[in-house]
Amino acid sequence: MSKVHDVLIIGGGPAGVIAGIGIAKEGYDVVIIDKKERGNIGKKNCGDALDTKHTNILFEELGIELPNLNNGEVRSEVSKITIASKSLDTKLTASAPAYQVDRLKYGQTLLETAEKNGVKIWDQCTVRGIIIENNYIKGVNYFNQDGERKTILAKITIDASGFIGVMRKDIPKSMSNGVNLSFPKKWTVGSYREIVQFKDGKNHKFQNEIVLLYHKKIKPPGYAWIFTEGKDKLNLGITWVKDIKYPEGKSMKKIYSEILGEYFNPEDYIILDKGGGNIPGMPNFDTLVVNGGMIVGDAGGLADPTTFEGHGPALESGRLAAIVAVDALKEEDYSSEKLWKYNKLIMNYPGSMHAQSFLVAKFIREMGVENFSYLLGKNIVTEDFMNKVFREKQKISFIMALSIIGKSFPKWNILLRLLKIYFRVQKIGKIYIEDYPENPLLLNDWRLKRNKVIGENF
Repeated sequence: MSKVHDVLIIGGGPAGVIAGIGIAKEGYDVVIIDKKERGNIGKKNCGDALDTKHTNILFEELGIELPNLNNGEVRSEVSKITIASKSLDTKLTASAPAYQVDRLKYGQTLLETAEKNGVKIWDQCTVRGIIIENNYIKGVNYFNQDGERKTILAKITIDASGFIGVMRKDIPKSMSNGVNLSFPKKWTVGSYREIVQFKDGKNHKFQNEIVLLYHKKIKPPGYAWIFTEGKDKLNLGITWVKDIKYPEGKSMKKIYSEILGEYFNPEDYIILDKGGGNIPGMPNFDTLVVNGGMIVGDAGGLADPTTFEGHGPALESGRLAAIVAVDALKEEDYSSEKLWKYNKLIMNYPGSMHAQSFLVAKFIREMGVENFSYLLGKNIVTEDFMNKVFREKQKISFIMALSIIGKSFPKWNILLRLLKIYFRVQKIGKIYIEDYPENPLLLNDWRLKRNKVIGENF
């Protein structure tokens, strides 16, 4: 009879590795399988930004060392984020402590930490279907590096396989209860990016800064980005919502070249790395658990729908999944009801913030670049306004409201739309944090209430 492991994790990215560390620290048997070779696990084409909030939590809760600038895990520290519209001259800049990490080096460090805590890493394993018995996920079938078909069994299987969701996509609808089997094109975002280094050691002007540029050549909420990667390096990229067709004769790479070429001459730099991928651009799934299974990171839609940042949420989802998995292992109960606490934790954070961010993404999509540029150019949307709405969850003061009204003249229709989205943002946060149900039986009622406010039939 095949050995039954305590936990099987599909994918050795940030969400899977952190889940593995948290569970193995409590003495349980954990196996991570990944399709990549061991030395490439952790590499991903993305913007590389990572909020320090998430790494600080990992240090405090799991003792995981912060990303290190000296050993190359961090390419640059970030102190501010700029949101620009139409051009880099119309912008809002806010404080944003973060790292620009080398995804491969930091990912490999996390893998080594996992192994030191007893996690077994099996590389070059390609999953080919999940094993279900009596409505419980019991493990997966896979091909190893020699092409041999194998089976691995576990009490709990965690899908950390990223956007594709190799376990998630095979969950029968009779078991799903809110787990989406795929992402709709309307809320799926494609991306392409290049890491460039300027010749002759020339420094760029975006030191310690990351920039999101809403450009007239990209339909929002897609944008172009300019992220620091050190004194003479930049991470340049664009995003594009998948249900919006490219202009005739254009491709994502062509649009990238046209937009970023306005600011950077390709003759002035060399390309160090390039690539692309897909990102979920909607709130995370309404439930991330089934009998015997849990979903973390991008596999569950845990990326910010406005910035499309998924590294930090992936780390946090792995940490929270570990807490709940350990509790389930102690009680030998792997039902969706027992694992439901993971949903509650996720909906509190980052789920509530991502639901709010989704409303902002819809607002930007409906407004268009011209109107969004007007909001920024008139200083109607300020750092203080953003902090009060999203971080401090405060209501707009009477004085701030008067100021916004005055600046909005004569485009008061934009003001009305802005205020409408403000109230919906406040309401959706409460629905996720305070109203998310205690058990699966109440999920449909909650979903109807949420859909009414968010304006989508998720």
